[in-house]
Amino acid sequence: MRYRMVYRFISKGKTAFKISLPTPEGKRINRSIGFVRKGESKAIKEAIKLRNELGRDHWKKFWPRVLRDEKLLHRISKMNVQPRLTTIKYNVNGNEFKKEVYCVQWMDENGVQCYASRATKKHGRAAAYLIAKRIMYDGMERYLDILLYMEIITRADLRQVNTYLKDIKQ
Repeated sequence: MRYRMVYRFISKGKTAFKISLPTPEGKRINRSIGFVRKGESKAIKEAIKLRNELGRDHWKKFWPRVLRDEKLLHRISKMNVQPRLTTIKYNVNGNEFKKEVYCVQWMDENGVQCYASRATKKHGRAAAYLIAKRIMYDGMERYLDILLYMEIITRADLRQVNTYLKDIKQ
């Protein structure tokens, strides 16, 4: 059976409005409000009220942002907050070279994927890691508060990046 979306996180089934609300921990809360006896208009008001109560309980001050921005949770789920070490192989005049880089990627507010990398040979492994992480945090600065709330990143990560990068030239 196909459900028709009525409002954000609310769909209409055969006999009830289904509420499917994501939580910051990555789980979902499911509730349903029947409309056969109550009538659709009364049931949809009750479903919206329940959705807003559950949303405010779980998301706190971020609930209006989660409710308003349809792609927010999609963008956050696509973010990998740890730089990854990769080896790039390339040829120059028939000679094969290898280069180790730390790569980061994130999505901006328009849903466009952004990439950056820093070479380990030029900066050293630790510094390249921290520089790549700083670039990523600067790129997704708008989402840092909600990522902290969802515990995807920690305040210690932010402190580490800010503290150690004062002495390193980029």
